[in-house]
Amino acid sequence: MNSIRFLVFGNAMQVKRVAQQWHLFDDPHTGIGRRIYDVYIPDDLNQEQLTRFLADMFHEWATVEHPDVIVR
Repeated sequence: MNSIRFLVFGNAMQVKRVAQQWHLFDDPHTGIGRRIYDVYIPDDLNQEQLTRFLADMFHEWATVEHPDVIVR
């Protein structure tokens, strides 16, 4: 299983590859992530495209302190 961690405008998230599909999770510091079911990520996206996709989906979270989506 592939897993990529992101800071999405300051919010920790994780995208996991499970059985040819991308699944999105919040990624709190407690280590107990919760799957986010209401965001569908197209299966054919690569890592660069995932960054752009998350930026497009959550652009309203952008602030002066957190203006970007960052792979961490």
